[in-house]
Amino acid sequence: MDSKGTVASKTNVVEMKGSGYNYFDGDRIVEVVSKNGVSDSFLTHLRKVGIPYIFAGEDSVDSGVAFHKMCECLGEKQGFVFGGATLNGSFLKQGLVTDVSLLQVPAFSNNDKDLPLFNPTEGKFPPLFLNLVASESVGRGGTWLHYALDKKE
Repeated sequence: MDSKGTVASKTNVVEMKGSGYNYFDGDRIVEVVSKNGVSDSFLTHLRKVGIPYIFAGEDSVDSGVAFHKMCECLGEKQGFVFGGATLNGSFLKQGLVTDVSLLQVPAFSNNDKDLPLFNPTEGKFPPLFLNLVASESVGRGGTWLHYALDKKE
């Protein structure tokens, strides 16, 4: 999701070659933008590179609208969000999260601006409990942990 049109990908697929973490190599890119947040030149760039885009919101991206439009356009009933804490939090707040899959990679960051898994957008989240469904080693020291979301009140 790129509400302001700042990520100008050079191709229409994910390319992580050389990073050592090629889990999403070759996956197609679908850009989600807000109507008033992107320039015509950015949309022209997306069309030129072959990246489909979806408008989901006027001034900022509405994750609920984005999710439903992507499912409709792509013929899917579920989706995968690969995002940071703010994006993850917006999907959680809209009630769109049923499972959490964590791709854990043994790396560290000295960046004090790194964020937690979910970042509240406004207000507080209800208590969350995650039940481990499956775990798997994915190579290069990485672990995939799949959790079911259990909302207890």
